[in-house]
Amino acid sequence: MTSAPVPRCWRLTFVLLVTSVLTPMTSFAQTAELRGVVTDQSSGVLPGVTVTIKNTNTGLERALITDADGIFRAPALQPGPYAVTTELPGFKTETRTTTLTVGQVADVRIVMAVGTLQESIEVTGTRELVQTS
Repeated sequence: MTSAPVPRCWRLTFVLLVTSVLTPMTSFAQTAELRGVVTDQSSGVLPGVTVTIKNTNTGLERALITDADGIFRAPALQPGPYAVTTELPGFKTETRTTTLTVGQVADVRIVMAVGTLQESIEVTGTRELVQTS
């Protein structure tokens, strides 16, 4: 007694099924997200703030700029401890720390205080040589 041959479409279906099960899916990625808003002391949003997100374990950094509503978003971060630093001319630099876990979407609100403006003016001059002859 011989068994009937397996149709080609069934073999192809089986191969595709096994491949899809064994291939990791990006939807199950082991990441987290950090998002937030940056405001001044009067709750006014601050656009154009440089936000640096640094994983303090690995040293990897990601730099972002807040949008017109003072919002930033950093998806696909590896879980771990992070330092979030904000910088804008005329304001004091602020740093917050947070630890992200797998699948977490962490919201951070950063209030920046007005800083002192530092200006320096450097005046340089040279003397003209006088020709005496």
